[in-house]
Amino acid sequence: MSAPHHNADVAVLGGGPGGYVAALVQRIERINGTLRVFAETVGAETATDCERVLIATGRWPNTQGMGFAELGLRMNGRAIAVDDRLATNLPNIWAVGDAIGGWMLAHKAMVDGGVAAENATGGERHVDYRSVPSVTFTRPEVASVGLTEVQARAQGTEIKVTQFAFSANPHARILGEPYGMVRLICEGGSGRILGVHMLGPHVTDLIAEGALAVQTGATADDLAWTTHAHPTLPEAMLEAALGFRDAAIHVHSR
Repeated sequence: MSAPHHNADVAVLGGGPGGYVAALVQRIERINGTLRVFAETVGAETATDCERVLIATGRWPNTQGMGFAELGLRMNGRAIAVDDRLATNLPNIWAVGDAIGGWMLAHKAMVDGGVAAENATGGERHVDYRSVPSVTFTRPEVASVGLTEVQARAQGTEIKVTQFAFSANPHARILGEPYGMVRLICEGGSGRILGVHMLGPHVTDLIAEGALAVQTGATADDLAWTTHAHPTLPEAMLEAALGFRDAAIHVHSR
């Protein structure tokens, strides 16, 4: 067993600096006011001392024991089954958010609530999850929306991938966070933006522009000809869009 690895904040067992890849946690012990996490890694056992342990093992709808079966409510496993208007199989019963499975995100649930409320009062709104962003508040931050390169190619779509590094973005350098990039997955001919993937400073905010582009079917040219204030982080989106025509301006050469 290796010597205990100490992290003043939290045990990291998912990889990256100071972390472990493919670690299986065996037990957690409290020792002298700290938590010691024992994990099995490839060929060895490790012990990590920390102040806090975050356990993130996935989520599922908490629908058991609520009488849904007695009502005759149709289920999809643990999730409540709904159509694209978020209506259940029972008249005037609608379901939203984590209870219906899929993207278990607060912002997706808010959209669900709006769709269900509109339809419950006579509307005809259909859910559209193409532009649901996924954000991770690590450092650097991570954000994405739409298709990945693999997903786009699996659909048989001809694509062009363009990206721009934050190391060439003036505001990122001013912030002292010139790490990461903006990556656009574009339809090959039209330049329609199919997906946006970001790693870097404040990308959990910047992804809103990507979500709008995916939702509205905007193209790389649409973004490239949209004036972005200078010096700002969103200019990384502008430069990535210019890259579709191989016309990025501020390219950082190492």
